[in-house]
Amino acid sequence: MDTQRQKFYLGQKLLFSVVLSTLLFTFSVQTFAADFTVNLTTDQRDANLEDRVCDTELILPGEQCSLRAAVEQANSLGSNDRVFFNLPANSTITLTTDNGGEITMSNSGTLEIVGTGFARIRDGNGDGSAIVDIGAFERSNASDSRPTMFDFDGDGKADISVFRPSNGFWHIMKSSGGFSSIQWGQKTDELVPGDYDGDGKTDVAVYRGIADNYNWYIRRSSDTTLFARSWGIDQGYGGVTPVPGDYDGDGKTDLTVQILDDFVGAQPYFKILQSSTNTRTDRAWRIGISAPPADFDGDGKTDLTSIDNFGNSAFWTILQSTNGARRGVQFGLSTDKFVPADYDGDGKADIAIYRPSDGTWYRFNSSDDSFSAVRFGAAEDKPVPADYDGDGRTDIAVFRPSNGTWYLQQSKEGFAAGVFGFGDDIPIPNVYIR
Repeated sequence: MDTQRQKFYLGQKLLFSVVLSTLLFTFSVQTFAADFTVNLTTDQRDANLEDRVCDTELILPGEQCSLRAAVEQANSLGSNDRVFFNLPANSTITLTTDNGGEITMSNSGTLEIVGTGFARIRDGNGDGSAIVDIGAFERSNASDSRPTMFDFDGDGKADISVFRPSNGFWHIMKSSGGFSSIQWGQKTDELVPGDYDGDGKTDVAVYRGIADNYNWYIRRSSDTTLFARSWGIDQGYGGVTPVPGDYDGDGKTDLTVQILDDFVGAQPYFKILQSSTNTRTDRAWRIGISAPPADFDGDGKTDLTSIDNFGNSAFWTILQSTNGARRGVQFGLSTDKFVPADYDGDGKADIAIYRPSDGTWYRFNSSDDSFSAVRFGAAEDKPVPADYDGDGRTDIAVFRPSNGTWYLQQSKEGFAAGVFGFGDDIPIPNVYIR
């Protein structure tokens, strides 16, 4: 690995200096005066509003922070603050009239509720008196438990990352802070990152194809051990494309391949190893380009999707996992890059394309069936859409090989640009885009 000393900045503030084979990366983000982390599901008031600490029990070690106490502290500061959550999955936060029922947020400053819907808020008295007006926090769809794609550190934000074919290194700039370099794979491997062990972190993984008996090599982030398994075509020499996704909705990425044909006259199909049962499922499907893994109906399961070219037009066929219905949509051109993802934050993937010829992103928003077109990119750019700011919405982004620059149009934190990697590197958030 080539090394040189680099400096990374947040706005104009120096964060740290490290030795890494990357260059300057500059962010422009909103600043916050205070962060509070809720670790209680019960409803207590803050013990001391003047100490700038969310704590309901001063005599106990550590901080016992309820949602009510966090909001009370934020109100007392009158600044731009954030509330995070450190709670078990599917927790319920209970509000009672004993402590005032409704939680009121003041108009001075702003309060950002940062979470993925894993906690629920309910009326503990059952009389409708406990009211919470935090629409950005409470979410009920099945996607709440789905891990963020390309999130190697498990903080709910996609990480800027590249694979260097020349030496097989994955270089990851963690959004939580710090860097990681992992040597995993060969230059001829296909990259198949995903959360195969269900720990909320993306695992480094490669697929080696026919030259190595269709083996998958996965580095589990939960314990850094190797998982290897052959999963590909059964017979013949038909085209095989790895299309991993969470097809059974258990929160783990499933080993999956799209097989165009394994003998003359055979119908194309998807071969899925369901992680929930460790059993094989085959689904006959259309000939066409396999779209990036996406959940179009919002049930927490990846939907089988094929894109066929009819003349210059692209025709999408989606098998919805909720009811088995087929959905067909003509959208885009055969020369476009297909980038379906949840851009509007409703828990459903939007049909979307990136047009390299003019650098425009086109999409249908699943939340209201509206059409959107945004020009962001150049002909040489590689689209790298992902949720870089952790707000539950996929951000438009591109990687420019000529100078190794990433350009992000984040839905919450706005524009950011900077260099990470070299021109021959493969940007990880681009690996499933066809």
